[in-house]
Amino acid sequence: MKPFEWELFVIQLHKEIKESSDVVVNETNITFQNKHGQQISINKYKNLIRRQVGGLGHEIMLLKVKTATFRQNESGFELAVVSEAGKRYTHNFRSYKELVEI
Repeated sequence: MKPFEWELFVIQLHKEIKESSDVVVNETNITFQNKHGQQISINKYKNLIRRQVGGLGHEIMLLKVKTATFRQNESGFELAVVSEAGKRYTHNFRSYKELVEI
């Protein structure tokens, strides 16, 4: 994974989260409702991070992922990713809407 791939992924996910509601974060994935009322999930699958709509489909968002961990925090959630090459990437996504407690 190249740094610009990570940056593009972060930009894409940030935009989608910003326009969403009912965000639920657990260690393995995040789910939310998009502006069209569809249930979206983002999770690690094999060596990639994928996006699914209504539990269906397989839209690849990021490749060459060894691990991915989602952690809820006071201001939103943190995503920590380790690439197959061993490089660690993290980003804090701030939520301007309340996260759903699980």
